[in-house]
Amino acid sequence: MAKKNIRVVPKISNNLIAAYICIPSTGESRQVALVECPNDNQLNDNVELADELCRTYRKRLNKSI
Repeated sequence: MAKKNIRVVPKISNNLIAAYICIPSTGESRQVALVECPNDNQLNDNVELADELCRTYRKRLNKSI
């Protein structure tokens, strides 16, 4: 089985969270999710949501590969 070399990376901008799948060997990346959070200046909550979102995508990717 080939080594799984795929990363799921969050990008947070104000109240938007984008999740990207990155393949470091080819330098390719694709946006897979864009989540809009309430604009309540709670950045810590947004960071926790971004981590959970990426963890969920990683888990789903590992099952499908």
